[in-house]
Amino acid sequence: MNLLAKARNINDLIKKNINHQDIFIEMSELLSELTQSNVYMISSQDTLLGYNIKQPIAHDWMQQGLENHPSPETSVHHLFSLHEVFAGQNSNREDLTIPVNDKDLFERSKLTAVVSIIGGRECFGTIVMNRLHEPFCEDDIVLAEYVATLLGLKLRRRKAKGQEKEARSMMKAQKVIHTLTHSELAAVGIVLQELNGKAGLIVTSKVAKKYSISRSILIVALRKLKTAGIIESHSLGVKGTYIKILNEKILEAVTVTHRDLSNEYA
Repeated sequence: MNLLAKARNINDLIKKNINHQDIFIEMSELLSELTQSNVYMISSQDTLLGYNIKQPIAHDWMQQGLENHPSPETSVHHLFSLHEVFAGQNSNREDLTIPVNDKDLFERSKLTAVVSIIGGRECFGTIVMNRLHEPFCEDDIVLAEYVATLLGLKLRRRKAKGQEKEARSMMKAQKVIHTLTHSELAAVGIVLQELNGKAGLIVTSKVAKKYSISRSILIVALRKLKTAGIIESHSLGVKGTYIKILNEKILEAVTVTHRDLSNEYA
């Protein structure tokens, strides 16, 4: 199979609607098949995202680590840490974590290749490839860099979408905060404090008595949050009201607003 055909196989996989975790697993398997090598994909947080072992290698620290920590999400910080392209070179660099006994192998051969997964100016992780006997050629490195580029762009878009979602959630939380009176804002802060988590039971009469606030103010404040889609609430009769936070940004918005008000009246 020539380089163009291999690249098309990679394109076909990246176009599929595959979830975040599976894309790394399937891409590891495909790259491993195309290069006939062992492939490990590691996040910038040193988490193993996906891997495929094509050739078992004796005394290979990556494979030994996987035997001890078989989970796909295991931390591999103690195994490998590098975010720079190389092929069996620069093994004496201080930023390359390789067991001392294995450094000679790197200096003598081109049996290992490492490519950074970069999106924009951010490094999202690293692709590590190794194999026995046959050095990596330019086509192998081109394929690895191509995969790294596609994954980097995909991760960058995913991160951007996550940031946009968070921004919308914060905007929605701030919008409902601005509809609350000072008393209602205080009541919301008390409810969030009493929940001490994302969900729980609140007895409004007991909370109102405990903090010396009006029960009606408490109820109105909760109704505004529910109408805005910030919380979900259900009355359980004498047991109280079940409250579940749907938009966690309300916690941050309330904290920031309280701090701003405190500074304003300080």
